[in-house]
Order: sequence, then structure tokens, then C-alpha cells
Amino acid sequence: MIKKLLMLVLFLAPLTISAQKFAHFDLEATASQLPAYKQAMTELQTLGQQYQKNLDDMQKELQAKYDKYSKKSTRRHRRTSKTATRRNFSR
Repeated sequence: MIKKLLMLVLFLAPLTISAQKFAHFDLEATASQLPAYKQAMTELQTLGQQYQKNLDDMQKELQAKYDKYSKKSTRRHRRTSKTATRRNFSR
């Protein structure tokens, strides 16, 4: 039994030693050489710029609506507070 276990360990030891090799692969450098990669990156950048422009436009629209609302609510608040003051003094 011990001999079989020893033989198994001695047989598998060289396989595990050679299996511990590793390599470095630079995907960015390799992929940047491909024309399809360059085209896809250009399309992604264009799409990103388009989305950013849409987002900026939406933010400007939201800000304009907020400013309009806050001006309206300020006017309403002033009117209501003046009316409430007049009512209190008329009693």
C-alpha cells in the first residue's frame, strides 16, 4: 500500500511542477491591432458622446423647469402671505 502511494506521488510530482508555468498576455496591445476593434471603439466613443449630449440637454431642461417652478411657487407664497396678513389685520 505504501509502495503504491509512493509510486503515485512520484509519478504525479513532475506533472504538477510543469503545470505551474504561467504567461502574461496583453489583450489591449493585441486587440488594438485588429481593425474591427478600432472600429468598435470609435463607435463606442461616438455613442458615448451622443449619450453625454442627451444627458446634458436633459439636465438643462430639468434645471429650466425647476427654475420656472420655484419662481411660480415664490410668487404664490408671497400672494398667500400678503392675503393672510391682510385678513389678520382686518379682524
